[in-house]
Formats: sequence, C-alpha cells, structure tokens
Amino acid sequence: MSVNLWYFLQFVAINIMLGWAIYLPMKAGQLYNGPIYCATISAYFAAFIAREFGWPFPVILIFSIGIGAFIGFIPALRLAKGKMFDVAIATIAIIFITENVIRNIPGLGGLRGFRGFPTVNHLLPITWGILFIIGVMVNRIEHSRFGRAMEVCRFQPEVARAIAGVDPVKISIFSQTISGAMSAIAGVIYVFTMGSIYPHSIGLRQLILLWTILFIGGQYTMWGIVIATPFMWGLPQLIPLQISHLIDFIYGTLLVIILVFRPQGLITRELLVNLKKTLTRL
Repeated sequence: MSVNLWYFLQFVAINIMLGWAIYLPMKAGQLYNGPIYCATISAYFAAFIAREFGWPFPVILIFSIGIGAFIGFIPALRLAKGKMFDVAIATIAIIFITENVIRNIPGLGGLRGFRGFPTVNHLLPITWGILFIIGVMVNRIEHSRFGRAMEVCRFQPEVARAIAGVDPVKISIFSQTISGAMSAIAGVIYVFTMGSIYPHSIGLRQLILLWTILFIGGQYTMWGIVIATPFMWGLPQLIPLQISHLIDFIYGTLLVIILVFRPQGLITRELLVNLKKTLTRL
C-alpha cells in the first residue's frame, strides 16, 4: 500500500469518528464543538505519556477515553442547559482557551509542537477496527429508544419533558459525554498517525471541515458522514494544483449551496429506506 493511500484511509477514519462525535449532540439539538478540544487534549496526553513514560498504545487509549469523557462531561453540566447557539459559542471559546493554554506550556513544546514518541504497529487495521466498533455503537444509539428521545429533544424539548417524560438536560449531558470519549479516540489515533501534534493541529479549520461534512452528507443520519467524508477529505487531491489554495473557499461554497438548495443533505433517511427496499427486491 502506498503512503498516500495509507494516510488517506487513516484520516477518513479519524474524520468519520469526529463527525459522529458532532452528530450525536446535534441529534439532541446541540451545536456542540467540543470534539475539537476533547481530541486535542487527548492527543497531547497520549503523546506525552507515550514519550515520557512509554505506556503501551492500548493503555493510553483506555485512559484517553476516560479523559475525553470527563472533559465532555464537566462542561456539559452547564452547557446542556444552554440554547443551541449558546453552546456553539461557548465551545468555540473553549477551543481558543485550550489552544492558548497548550501553547504556553513549555513541556508540551509550545508552537514548536510535540514529537519524539514511538510509533504504533499495524495502526491502519486497528483504526478501522475501532471505527467499526464505534459505528456499531452509534447505530445502536440511533435506532434505540434513547436515540428517538434525542430527536424529540431536538425538535420539541418542552413537549419531550411534558409528555414523553424525557429530560433534555440529561440527554444532552449523555450525548456530550459520549462525544468527548469518541473524540478522544480520534485524537489519539491522529497523534500516532502524524507522529507530532501542534496546538492548532485539530482546530477551527478542522471544525469547519467537520460541519461541512455533516451538512453535505446529511444531518439526520450517521451514514451521511460516512459517505461525505472520503469525498471531502479527498477533494484537495482531486482539484488542480493551481487552485489548491482555494480549498477553504470551495468548502464554504459547497456548504452554502447545500444549505440553500438541499438543507437536509445528500443522504436522507427516506433515501436509505428506498435503497433498502430496492436491495430487498433484488
């Protein structure tokens, strides 16, 4: 396998994980940007522990999941009570705070970045195996009673509380905690894929890409992210080199077009149902 293909497959898997981490809180009605700082903190933790203490990858991954869940849970105690855009602004602020704190810690390399930790053998199959497990979990949540409760909270939170007995705050706390754990996994895999980490490595540019993937793929099903991620991540390699510097402009244009002409995204539940019926007939 070529190096380019290896990196492509790695980053497709990482972005699908981060996309699902944004998708779950969105399903509960939260514009939650927490996966960025959860992934960043977990990535730095993994890099530091691997270099300074030589912990094995499985142990680092387990501890990182706990850290990511904790980082997602603590802010969620307050964020879960906020409105959609309040959560979006607050989590963007935490991204800036995280970057600035890391930048000013000499032991983490500052702007020079952090590197020099050991590599992980067979990382590609490990990554896709983990992605499969996460996908099964997200799919089970999506089709469970809890997943349906998340959707009710998104569109009619007061009705959910009054009629269905669903507490939107608890739903949001749970979704943000799970999101933090998933983001931590993506952060750990990212740092061992790149072999280095910088304060801005998983930052606002990554966030814009993730929201673009979510809205273009389809915000009402987890499969939209799966379909859109390879295309969006591979787009810079497909466009001519002369206009490669315009990739952010292209992402933004695609996002505006999809929001104006097809706000539900390319992949909808109706499309999946029809596809399933067609395959069943065959």
